[in-house]
Amino acid sequence: NAALGVVPLPVAASDDDATLADYQSALRAISFDTSSTATGTRTIAVTVNDGAANSNTANATVACA
Repeated sequence: NAALGVVPLPVAASDDDATLADYQSALRAISFDTSSTATGTRTIAVTVNDGAANSNTANATVACA
């Protein structure tokens, strides 16, 4: 859901064939794009849910110039 900033990843937690590399690849595929001309920093927060609970949130700060 782009309006909420929620992006489903192509690897399901119930997928018995998913490897650590599959999860890493899915997380590395996350990108940030904006049409705004405003400069400054943006924070990207990533939380993973395994169907039962959320993970800790990982934050990354991106400088937009």
